[in-house]
Amino acid sequence: MYYLQRGIRRTGIYWLYDHNGHLYQAFCDFTSEPYMSAWTLVMSWATTKYRNMPNFKSKAFYEDAPVNEALPSWEIYRQTLARMTTIRKQSIHWRATCDFQLRAGKAIIYKDYIRGKFSEFDIMLPKSVGPSKCQRVEYINILGNAGGSGTTVGFWQHNGNFFLHTDSHNTGCEFTPPPYKKLPRVDYFGYYGDGLNPEFTCSRNASSTTQWWFGGYLGEQ
Repeated sequence: MYYLQRGIRRTGIYWLYDHNGHLYQAFCDFTSEPYMSAWTLVMSWATTKYRNMPNFKSKAFYEDAPVNEALPSWEIYRQTLARMTTIRKQSIHWRATCDFQLRAGKAIIYKDYIRGKFSEFDIMLPKSVGPSKCQRVEYINILGNAGGSGTTVGFWQHNGNFFLHTDSHNTGCEFTPPPYKKLPRVDYFGYYGDGLNPEFTCSRNASSTTQWWFGGYLGEQ
């Protein structure tokens, strides 16, 4: 948000200060969303290639499991917990995107996209998240099936077992992600251990990627 407040509008690599006051490089998006927003990339990985790495499969957001944290990469990247925590303190929203590298600097496509508020669902809190407790999101779209502000979605997250994700299991929440043919369950936006849906942008082919971001909109409190 510091750069956005000073008139910076170009998406790319920027220097940020970490919790110890040390500089590090981060990828910042200032252009994909309307109403002047700033987003910092905290994770990105090639979905099918690296889906079995603990960093992207079994380590929760509140665990420290960095990889290539010194320089953002679309294919394999996870920031340290300490830096994520610092970014989270300056953010109001979180979001997940698919194949962002193909549209960096351009308007975002809201198909296969999810966004929420930390005040409604803090994905960094050290607790289990399961289908027994529905969580509110600002917007979710999976394969064109969409839910607006306040829609409840069932999420999974548990340290050492599941990275944050939702799946096609009917949890009783307002939004149920679609299944894929005969697969009993497929995952969306993370984990990907139950199954992949090749119609979903994040898992469409071998080069498809999944991203997670923290950020907000200019003027928010």
